[in-house]
Amino acid sequence: MCCISIVNSPTRYKPELKAQIVQEYLSTSQSTNDLSKKYQISGRRIAEWIQRYQLRGIDALKKRRHKRIFTTDFKLNVIDYYQTHEDSMAEVAARFDILTAQVSSWRSQFERDGITALKPQPKGRPSKVKHTKKQAHQLANKSELERLKEELAKKNQELYETSVKPNDGLVTGKVLDDKEFLNTSVSKLLSGKSNQVIGQEALTQIANQLSNGISSPIYEAANGAKYHYVYWLEGDANRVVEFVNDNKDVKYGQPLTAKYSATVVVDAEPGVPEVTSPISIRVSKVWNEVGGKQVVLTDPLKAGEQLTKGIDMSLINTKSVKQLLTGAQGTNISTATLNKLKENLPQNITGTADYKTADGNHYYYDFWLDSVNSNNTKYGEPVTVNSTASLKWAKKDMVTSEN
Repeated sequence: MCCISIVNSPTRYKPELKAQIVQEYLSTSQSTNDLSKKYQISGRRIAEWIQRYQLRGIDALKKRRHKRIFTTDFKLNVIDYYQTHEDSMAEVAARFDILTAQVSSWRSQFERDGITALKPQPKGRPSKVKHTKKQAHQLANKSELERLKEELAKKNQELYETSVKPNDGLVTGKVLDDKEFLNTSVSKLLSGKSNQVIGQEALTQIANQLSNGISSPIYEAANGAKYHYVYWLEGDANRVVEFVNDNKDVKYGQPLTAKYSATVVVDAEPGVPEVTSPISIRVSKVWNEVGGKQVVLTDPLKAGEQLTKGIDMSLINTKSVKQLLTGAQGTNISTATLNKLKENLPQNITGTADYKTADGNHYYYDFWLDSVNSNNTKYGEPVTVNSTASLKWAKKDMVTSEN
């Protein structure tokens, strides 16, 4: 049996198709999820097209004829706007007519290397040492791993002084349950012809797909402190090479060895209660246009409002979401946790409240996720989730005529 790795290249969509989908969303009762299923296109991408159209009109959906050059000042303006407003990256990208990935990249470059990283790079061959794709990939992974490890170390150093003696039975050399470490990509790569040696290329692919920075369940130490482990594949930038060397000559059907180190992370001091932060839904944008016409409701939603009705919170407060928002009372919720929270929240929810116009038409709002506020929120405090509300027509009152 042969293992094949398929790389999916990004799809380009014609402006006519984008305009068609946006108009369907605005003029019918279909949600972004409905259109995503109909056209087999990501709902997040459709939402981005809608935002671009609503901010910049039909030209925002057209293909560019020339490559754009961005000045350092322009990049700084984008970063400054993102940091001083509550707009999501997608909204900022739509406002400045750029890609969401560019906002993310420029912000990361600026935070890591300052304004120098935003300056145009000189043309011609670089004088610096060039790296192969493999080396560049390893360096990038090393940087990300070091950042995560430093964040964990800082958290322990700043918040806790408790001496934790783990009592969950984890010792050096213990074989761990591989279900916590395997993902779909790795599982596919483990299939092959019985008794055939797994080649270096296949081992390299497996190593690159192995999960890293995995959190264990939370345990309670003898002194009452709460803690968990974060597992790191040993070797950092050299982990791929070490994994390949450790499993040289292993055949399909035989066990592979992946060496992980465990970092103890204290979650709560003894006696500190665990609490779950509630979620507060904030309306960041409101679109009251249906079928190209502005609708005047008797009691419309307004940007900046906190939703107190009209949305089924059971769709948001799932088990996985509650687990992410549970921690030691008064301690900061990490950026990594909030990012994971956004991944676990539904991208689109149909509202349940009924909104009316004076002429008897009924409407509801379609809500889709924008961003999660990350302003040093502590466990126990509300976590604000920003959502855009887009009005959709539901029905019209029936008028009976008198005999």
